[in-house]
Amino acid sequence: MKAAFLLHGFATDINDYSSIIPFLKKRYDAIFLESLPGHGLNADLSDFTATNVFEYINKKMDEIKLEYDCIDLYGYSMGGALATYLASKYKVNKVILLAPANKYINAGIVTSRLKKELDLLSSGEKERHDDISENDRRSLQVMLQDLIPRYNINTITTFMSIVRMCNDELKENDTKTLLIRGDLDELVPSSSSEFLKTYFKNLTEVIIPDLGHLMLRSSRYRLIINKIKKFIDE
Repeated sequence: MKAAFLLHGFATDINDYSSIIPFLKKRYDAIFLESLPGHGLNADLSDFTATNVFEYINKKMDEIKLEYDCIDLYGYSMGGALATYLASKYKVNKVILLAPANKYINAGIVTSRLKKELDLLSSGEKERHDDISENDRRSLQVMLQDLIPRYNINTITTFMSIVRMCNDELKENDTKTLLIRGDLDELVPSSSSEFLKTYFKNLTEVIIPDLGHLMLRSSRYRLIINKIKKFIDE
């Protein structure tokens, strides 16, 4: 029996995975995807504490392991950091990391984005430029609806604490791991990938061009599905 445990990002919800769920249902006997403490519709932000988050993911992992002998972990953004923590603690089949926020300050993004857009315009690739602009609009919509209402000093501090605690618990392992990130990620720098490669010795990194942080909500999500399909079907 094969199961997938999916962990969403900070200040978002299970809709991070909406575009990929139909694909995953064809490949797993069960999919476990729930809102993390302090997340989801009408959630109480005061429930978003490091203690509550780690208690939830450890308890859920223990429950899944009782019933399923083959478990794949999926983690997006903060959920990616949580997935690396679980993969260091539990024996799992495969790990799929989507823009894992083990490092989360991308200082060079403004320069790299500007260069990318100027290069596309000067080369006449208006379609690719328009695609990036459309994904930017989607990202802005999510930010205004989901992220900004949940951002305050307490939630940001909790997010930072969770990531730090995940990183502190990492151990070297040879679990087959796929890391997908976009070259226009507004939050996660390339150093996150380099950091994780020191622990995940069997890690394959895929960089998708013209893709920002909200990858599965972008118009390019099918590219991500194809990469995951190839990885989990191997």
